[in-house]
This record gives sequence, structure tokens and C-alpha cells, in this order.
Amino acid sequence: YIVAYFGIVIFTLLILKIVSLFQKIEFSGLVYLAPVAIGTLLIKFLLGNRYLMVTAIIFSICGSIMFNEDVNGAINYSTGIYILFSSIAVLFLNEERNKRSMIIHAGLLISLVNIATLLALMLIRNGQYSSIEIGIYLLMGLTSGVLSSVITMGILPFVEDSFGMVSSFKLVELGS
Repeated sequence: YIVAYFGIVIFTLLILKIVSLFQKIEFSGLVYLAPVAIGTLLIKFLLGNRYLMVTAIIFSICGSIMFNEDVNGAINYSTGIYILFSSIAVLFLNEERNKRSMIIHAGLLISLVNIATLLALMLIRNGQYSSIEIGIYLLMGLTSGVLSSVITMGILPFVEDSFGMVSSFKLVELGS
């Protein structure tokens, strides 16, 4: 379980690092497109809720350091808040349904939390955003949540087989 946990955390941090390499592009909100909830979704389905808060905090701290916009090395607080809320949204999933379709519902919930977080961050910054910028940010938040669930659904069987773990989804599939 320890190897699986650290493997998932390192995989998610690698995804964040790959996305952060593209921050040289003129558009500064590229982090909102990163599917950061992959790690917390995998940990929830394979290891349970026990490690989710610590993992969400680790992802938010590492993400805010990776996506710092200042030359001075200041931490990007808005990125950290976005990643934290996106990761914490996984805690509020309904665990009664053990079907793979629940992963898609998780993606939609994460997308809603991402959109709400982005709207709150825009209001806190009190910046002058055009309607196109607002639409792009909200579309990126929606895409991030859906992309997280789709990628999770695709790699969950490989992670189960690699670490010799069995999720509740696989048990339901084997039982029917």
C-alpha cells in the first residue's frame, strides 16, 4: 500500500510538472487545465478516504510551488487553493454505488467544484476579465474535472494489476 500510495503521488506530481513546463505560453491559467484530481481519485478508490486530506495538501503545496509566476519565487496562492479544492471534492463522493459510472459522476462533481473555485478566485482578485476570459477559465475547470475522471477510469485497471490491489469496482464486476 505504501508503494502504491507513493507511486500515485509521484505520477500526479509528474503530470503537474509536465503541465508547468508549458507555463511559458502567454496564457497564465494553464494550471486550471491540469487533471490534478487523478491522484486523489485513485487513492480514494484503491486505498480509501484515510489519506485524502494529506494528499490534497501535498498536491496543493507542490502545485503552488511549481506554478509560481513571480521571479522572486513567491508561492502562487490561487493555484494552491484551486488544486486543494479540486482534490478535496473527491471526499464528498457517494460511496454506495460501486460501479465504474461513479467515476464519471466524480468528474462532474470535481468540475462543479473547479468552476465554483475559479469564480470565487476571480471575485477575490477583483480583476477586469472579459467574458471570453471568464468562459475560457470555466471551460478549463470543467475540462479538468472530466479529464481527471476519464484518465482515472482508463488507468485504474492498470494500477490495480501493477500493485496487486483489488478495488471495490473490480469486486462488483467479479461478483456479477
